[in-house]
Amino acid sequence: MPVAILAMTLVILVFGFIQSRSGPDVIVAGPDDLGHIHDLILDADGTLLVAAHTGLYRVEDSTSAVLVSGGRHDFMALASLPSGEFVASGHPDLRDPQWRVDDKPPYMGLARSQDGGESWEPGDQLGDADFHAIAPIDDERLVAAESAGTIWFTNAQMWEQRSELAAVDLAIRPGNDAVVIGITESNELKISDDQAATWSTVSEAPPLAVIDWPEADRLVGVRPDGVIVSAETYDGEWQQIGSVAPEPEAILASGADLWVAVEGGRIFHTDGQSDVAVFYQPPAR
Repeated sequence: MPVAILAMTLVILVFGFIQSRSGPDVIVAGPDDLGHIHDLILDADGTLLVAAHTGLYRVEDSTSAVLVSGGRHDFMALASLPSGEFVASGHPDLRDPQWRVDDKPPYMGLARSQDGGESWEPGDQLGDADFHAIAPIDDERLVAAESAGTIWFTNAQMWEQRSELAAVDLAIRPGNDAVVIGITESNELKISDDQAATWSTVSEAPPLAVIDWPEADRLVGVRPDGVIVSAETYDGEWQQIGSVAPEPEAILASGADLWVAVEGGRIFHTDGQSDVAVFYQPPAR
């Protein structure tokens, strides 16, 4: 191939790549788009995804997050199943008629995505349930906290109201799905050993805003003031391991990595070896 033609080909390929990453179809989060974050998960490539009021976003770098979801759904809860399928809840983008249910409120129920959050299909409880926390057990079973204060259980065949608890976050003990923990609106840690049928208060725990249970012998939470704490057991000694800004909204612990989102859209990260640092900072207004 002549050098001139080769050079032109490379220019076209590079230009096409730039267009695909920053063209008209790419929507970059503005200053307020991630102002309130409800959940954090990892996609199949290990990239951080952010569930926000204005959609599902992928963090590209420390100052850029791009919209993943085709619709502007208001995601109040998001989780990844072992199979890689995503489930979510919140308030759907009613510009798409498939999300409208006559004479029912705009509740997403349990929506599902098979393509990493790019598209979503209505599932169970559409128009009936607005879940604000979802804790998967496996590909079919999960526990979910409804905004009205009801804790639900489903096994993909039926839905059962398990108990009443105004939970803002849920986590299940790895290796023992009968044990569920929840954080209440008043920052209390609650424990259930019968798969969310009954609850008791963990008086030994500090006030917590968010919680994750990545390993059977490691729980990680964040206090309302931003102090990150960890314990080997829920009723054991909670030790400070770092800190972020106040008003934490979402947490994700995966291996040694930890991400925490706070009010205003900032996301902090530590790999367990280095100090906690800003992972994503929304653009200035």
